[in-house]
Amino acid sequence: VHVPGQNAIPPGARIRTYPVVQRYNWLWIWMGDPAQADEEKIIPYPWKTSEDWGDKGTYFHVRSDYKLIVDNLLDLSHLAYVHASTIGNTAVAEHAITRTLKDDESVTVARWTVGQNPPPTYQKMAGWGPDDIVDRWQIIEFRPPGAVRLFTGAAPGAAEGKEFGFTELERETPAGGFGFHNLNFITPETANTCHYIRSTAHDVQPLTDQV
Repeated sequence: VHVPGQNAIPPGARIRTYPVVQRYNWLWIWMGDPAQADEEKIIPYPWKTSEDWGDKGTYFHVRSDYKLIVDNLLDLSHLAYVHASTIGNTAVAEHAITRTLKDDESVTVARWTVGQNPPPTYQKMAGWGPDDIVDRWQIIEFRPPGAVRLFTGAAPGAAEGKEFGFTELERETPAGGFGFHNLNFITPETANTCHYIRSTAHDVQPLTDQV
């Protein structure tokens, strides 16, 4: 729009622009037809900027087809083998009950592990011992082509005496529990590489209002 020292701007002196929105401390770019850009289609993730939740973001350049990461996130039984020192344990693979829910815009896998011991990270964050008994939930929502949201966590009695608890992703962490909200975006780069951006927010709820 301005060239110092001359009045005429060469017709070719321009770059392509894209619609961009700043939300949840991220920049969202639409690289298709600008007329089809729609802010309302941005995946809701208010926990990233909520004062009640702690948040950490990570970026990975991954040498694989992006769909393999989506598969990995939808099947969290792998936590028992890949993340045994943090968020995985035998129970999450051997004792989980799984349901799959679908609508026109998403696929949700809900997993409950009821009446089992918490994994190491849950013990540390919530102050539980390795022999404590909790109900653990894993709600995983996939929205094509590459967005995966999760609400995972555990609390004593979270399943309310049933073998399977709630399936909603947008809800409060039960009292006395520990919860994660997680947002994953996987963008293809080539047939065998992709960009993997993720954010993890955590919340610890006391048993009562008095801490």
